[in-house]
Amino acid sequence: MEDSSFAGRDGKDVDDICTTLFEAYLREAKKGNKEERIIWEEKAKALLIDRNVGPHSGRALLLRSFVG
Repeated sequence: MEDSSFAGRDGKDVDDICTTLFEAYLREAKKGNKEERIIWEEKAKALLIDRNVGPHSGRALLLRSFVG
């Protein structure tokens, strides 16, 4: 995540924000039609991948369960 507004934040805060966004994206995917679902799922995936999720973090487990 290259947004300068995140640069000054504690890593845990950014992780919490990203996790919340991930969950919100998946909720939107669940509510949407097929095309919308694909878009929201891709946003959720990209969010976690762009954040360089470590292999043992809670988000890594979420990502693995999400992408199979």
